[in-house]
Amino acid sequence: MATSGARYSFQRGPDGVNYAVGGEVSLDVSPGRTPEETLLRARQISAAALAPAEPSGQDLAVAARAAQMARQAEAELAAATGDADSGDDARSRALLRIYGESPPAPLTDEYA
Repeated sequence: MATSGARYSFQRGPDGVNYAVGGEVSLDVSPGRTPEETLLRARQISAAALAPAEPSGQDLAVAARAAQMARQAEAELAAATGDADSGDDARSRALLRIYGESPPAPLTDEYA
């Protein structure tokens, strides 16, 4: 998912040493080839964007885009299975196809 290595911003401290004060990693946020793959990619993108202890505005925007991508994939799955009014069921079936019988625990922020 990362399209580049980490890039850091440095600031010279009072002791004359440069210290990393920020950084970024570019991510590929394109959808997958199938709705199932898109759901998996959206989860990975969201996890990467929300990994920092204090996500930036850009991190939160990327996570929001990933959530929108996931909702669109869920709608496509629901339409493809004829369950347009039952998106939760379509999502559950898609997640079971992606992760097997035991989907991973939802992402939580232990430090919040």
